[in-house]
Amino acid sequence: ISFLSLSLQLNAQQEAAHWYFGDGAGLSFSEGDPQNLDNGRLRTVEGSTSISDQNGNLLFYTDGTIVFDRNHDLMQNGTDLKGNVSTTQSAIIVPRPAHPGRYFIFTVDKPDYYLTPNDEIEGVHFSEVDMSLNNGNGGIIEGRKNIHLITYNPSNSVENEFKSSEKISAVISGDCVSYWVVTQFTDKFYSFRVSESGVETTPVISTLSNNFPPILDDNDINVTAGGYLKISPDGKKMVAAYTGTSLGNYITANIFNSNDFLENSELYQFDLASNNVMDSRELIHSSRNVAGALQLAINGKVYRAGYPTDDGGYLNHTR
Repeated sequence: ISFLSLSLQLNAQQEAAHWYFGDGAGLSFSEGDPQNLDNGRLRTVEGSTSISDQNGNLLFYTDGTIVFDRNHDLMQNGTDLKGNVSTTQSAIIVPRPAHPGRYFIFTVDKPDYYLTPNDEIEGVHFSEVDMSLNNGNGGIIEGRKNIHLITYNPSNSVENEFKSSEKISAVISGDCVSYWVVTQFTDKFYSFRVSESGVETTPVISTLSNNFPPILDDNDINVTAGGYLKISPDGKKMVAAYTGTSLGNYITANIFNSNDFLENSELYQFDLASNNVMDSRELIHSSRNVAGALQLAINGKVYRAGYPTDDGGYLNHTR
């Protein structure tokens, strides 16, 4: 699951009061502790994002390909977005500063051909929502849909093909008005400023000392693409997780046996105040459920997604 993860003062904001994810699943935090919601219409195996108003009233939600409005109807012009239901962080929603009722939906495609053979990989895009459209139920503005953002080196044939990882996050900027939307690919972070003028399509590019290039196996899978990008609530730390490589597991992990079937999943905790963060890893929970995402809620608690397998507790991770 991927939700609105803006680094705001969450306890004072209700924009993240409703979560919709998975196969019709949902949670409401309007009353503090989570309450089950069964009216959602998403059918997604991975990423999703939801947004409510400042009073906690649902506005819309999406899996990165289609958008549902507050009434759980398809949003006006809200189909054919360029995300993917199997992208770790397929979408994120950011308000447009100084424009009440305007929002940007950033979408991320799945950068491999495992589920979409022969299809072009789309990369990162954004669309603008105007909540005044369709009698106040909102709609994506005509001509403001699927605007491409360059998060790769166009002159590099491999980067031009895969275009991005599956990671995207956002944080309010130091002026407490504008936002930064951040994605990562190979050895670079691409940061796009969102101000009252809109999305600045020329990113600030930060180069890392280590590189995570697209690594292909026989199935054309970009195995470094998966995993989450998260920014701490104070905006001072950012973490990118990677799966399927010798880099190891970071926060949640699925453990597979020699036959490539799931045995169990594990949840780790790290001490970010430690002088050696990686050595502070502590196993705090083990489960037979498939490990999913971790998400901070407005009640100050972190929730973990997961689901039981359908085949006696085992899941082939290539499925």
